[in-house]
Amino acid sequence: MTRVRIYALGMLLVFSGLSGCGSSGPPRIVPDLPDASAADKAMELYDSNRDGFLDAKELEKAPGLKAALKQKDGKISKEEIAERIKGWADSHFGRVRVPCRVTHNGIPLGGAKVTFVPEKFLGGTLQPGSGTTSVTGDVNVSCASGADSPVPGLSLGFYRVEITKAGENIPAKYNTETTLGAEVTGGYEARNGLKFELEY
Repeated sequence: MTRVRIYALGMLLVFSGLSGCGSSGPPRIVPDLPDASAADKAMELYDSNRDGFLDAKELEKAPGLKAALKQKDGKISKEEIAERIKGWADSHFGRVRVPCRVTHNGIPLGGAKVTFVPEKFLGGTLQPGSGTTSVTGDVNVSCASGADSPVPGLSLGFYRVEITKAGENIPAKYNTETTLGAEVTGGYEARNGLKFELEY
């Protein structure tokens, strides 16, 4: 092989390496995980009859967890909560896409702020996320990270959902005393989106 061909091959390898350095994309977001005692804390806060289960009535103050109730029996145990939290950790997801649609009496509600607030029993590690709906009522919720830079999506978790809009008298049951909730898993809600129908 001539010196010219060796030199050309060497330069090609150098430029290939440089181009690879610039195409790695942004650094991966480290998952935010709940407090290790979150399942115990949930029972302490909401198991008012001390039967070892949380039913729909007991979870009226934790709509994010209520949204995760299994339909077969309408109850959730400490073990089931702990299992869900372990599933989040095992998934190794940092942030997942959370598309939402908000309608008011069946009509898309544009200009509404949608805020996802982690349930308090999860501890203080999960960050809230928010976004404003478009004219079609659609929004992708984002979470602040680092120097307040918006990072698409949310950490996996149980969230209360609060919806407000300037100049619109949206009832308290959709914001300050919300009954809306969601479990963010990276599964169904990421594929199909979450739908919130406001009736007032």
